[in-house]
Amino acid sequence: MVPGTPSLGPRVMLGRVLAAQGRADEALAEFDEAEARSPGDPRPPLGAGRALLSLGRREEAAEAFERAAAGRGTKADIARLERAALALEDGDCDGAERWLNALPKGATSAWRSELRLALAEDRVGRRDAARARIEAAIENEGSQPMLWATLASLQDRAGDREGSIRSREKTLSLAPAEIWPKNDLAYALAKAGRDLDRARELALEAAESGDPNTLDTLATVELARGEASKALATAQRGLALAKVGDARPHLELLQARALAALGRAEEARAGLRRSVEGLAKRPSWANEAEQLAERLGIELSLPAPSDPACPA
Repeated sequence: MVPGTPSLGPRVMLGRVLAAQGRADEALAEFDEAEARSPGDPRPPLGAGRALLSLGRREEAAEAFERAAAGRGTKADIARLERAALALEDGDCDGAERWLNALPKGATSAWRSELRLALAEDRVGRRDAARARIEAAIENEGSQPMLWATLASLQDRAGDREGSIRSREKTLSLAPAEIWPKNDLAYALAKAGRDLDRARELALEAAESGDPNTLDTLATVELARGEASKALATAQRGLALAKVGDARPHLELLQARALAALGRAEEARAGLRRSVEGLAKRPSWANEAEQLAERLGIELSLPAPSDPACPA
């Protein structure tokens, strides 16, 4: 360090604190100043890239990650992962491969970057790669509940329901005071038709938060328990709580399922049609909607499954 020049560390740390507080513009100013004082150090542009992403400035974020990736050490490796994730999200499969290949063998990096890249891989159809990445991250950082929750989601999509429940149990054990692990585990138990008393207990605890997403889960549990009247009331409460313009198509579907179970077929048909109206992408619950449509004797127009953007 040049005599009389302030240490870079405190300025980078201040940028991280500001970013964690949601003050991305101020964080970016700190990272930019730090980079000007120490060009070639990967820490400031890595922080700047993340701040720019939160501001929606993706092209500038990509440039910042590339500057950080030109450095050395763990932070440069993290920047390569971030840049690869951006490439995948933009459908640039070859670019993502180049950035991943630029990682040195045995490189270690932060679990949040591994998580972000795994999520990007999953979105473009590379689910085996995403799962392998998360499992490797768990080996190094097994105390992070978000890693276990992501593994559970990947297991769900692979049809590994038992594995998903085990991973959600682990998530809850790591974050017992949080609402979302209770909500996720309750939903998984309900979909599997297992331990429905416990699912109801967890769903009720989560629903105390007042979040409409938790009422979606509670209604799912109530339907699994054969409590259609309760499920209808829960779904209607969730829809009433949703903000204006905040579509809740799965809650609409649950309401339709409850109405159908109560013999109110015409209302169920109308609600089912509302649930899929205007969907741009095929939802994860498309099969659930199609099964209900078959029972009610109507046809639905749902988007077709999309081909993976970057096949493995």
